Amino acid sequence: MPAEKQFDVDKVLDKAMQAFWLRGYEATSMQDLVDCTGVNRGSLYATYGDKHTLFLAALRMYDDTLRKKMLAELEARFAPRVTWHLIMRITYKRFQMLRLALKLRICS
Repeated sequence: MPAEKQFDVDKVLDKAMQAFWLRGYEATSMQDLVDCTGVNRGSLYATYGDKHTLFLAALRMYDDTLRKKMLAELEARFAPRVTWHLIMRITYKRFQMLRLALKLRICS
């Protein structure tokens, strides 16, 4: 049976997300992640496998948190129909920005 985690996974993901945000994915080393999270290298590897998987987990947490916050704010201010239309508009804009970012990255 696996040992119980001795750290708060959400806090570790938040700290990792901040490190990736500050330095960028490529410039963030595993040692940077060890330093900023306070979790030893072995535990990070045992939990996430590698830096890329940790990055994706942090990104998922960021996206989940952002979407929940956005939905709560919209629901508090607007009727359900208006909220739905705003969410669709925001989602569409996010995809447009992502496509543009990928296009710029491919072209540069």
